Formats: sequence, C-alpha cells, structure tokens
Amino acid sequence: MSIHVFLATAFALVSSVHTGSSSEANNSELCATPNNERRSDCNRIILKYFFNKTSGMCQHFKWSGCHEEGVFDSRYECVSTCNKDQGAPFCANSPPSPCEENKAGKETQKARERYYYNITTKKCQLYKFCGNKQELLNNNHFAAKGYCEKQCG
Repeated sequence: MSIHVFLATAFALVSSVHTGSSSEANNSELCATPNNERRSDCNRIILKYFFNKTSGMCQHFKWSGCHEEGVFDSRYECVSTCNKDQGAPFCANSPPSPCEENKAGKETQKARERYYYNITTKKCQLYKFCGNKQELLNNNHFAAKGYCEKQCG
C-alpha cells in the first residue's frame, strides 16, 4: 500500500513540474516582442499592448494587424500574462472623487460623466466625477468606456 502512495506522489510531483515548465514556455512565447512589420495585407493601425522585455513593462503600440504572437488587447491582459508584478493597480482602485449628494439627492458639485473599472463585476461602469485633474493620473478614471476597456479588460 505504501508503495502505491509513494508512486502516486512521485507521479503528481513530476506532472506538476512538467506542467510548470510548459506554462513558462507558453508565457515566454506569448510575452515575446511582436513582429510588427508592415505588409500590403497587414496595413491596419490598431492600438494594442505588448510586453517590452527591455523595460520589463507592458506598453501600448500601433499594431499592423498581422503576427498575433505577443499582442494583447488590453494592458490588463498583458500584465496578467507577462508581468504580474507590474499590475494594473489602478483598475482595482475605487474611482476618484465621485460626486457627493446632499440630503435632497442633488449633486453638490459640478459633475462630469466618466467611467471606472468595477473589479467585482469586471466591467467598465459610468459614474459622476467631481474632482480635479491632479487626481486623474494613474487612477481608475476614464473619459470613454473604450479607454477603460483597453486598460483594464
């Protein structure tokens, strides 16, 4: 009986080591700098993200539409795959300076409609912003839903 337990444990250990190296190889391919050469059949310009091995960061670039290896739709997707230490921490933050309401239910400040990424629902949602420009840097705050989706997924 103990030999069976030993063999089962050894098999599980070997399988997990093999799976880990396979996963690392897949990430290595996924996180390689994309080939963005221009060809006549690949002349689109689309904002995408790639992992820059030199800087160790996910960055946006204008993608030609060909060679999908190493190309991500959002910074969040790139970071989740290639650089978990970089994170897209602003996607997890509460939105900055939501407008306050008085007792009558009316806003007390001038509101601007903006979007933030709701980490619970995993969707970009509309909210009313009443802060100043300094609060917006590296924060969970976007002028358009499309920008929010590009950054946070």
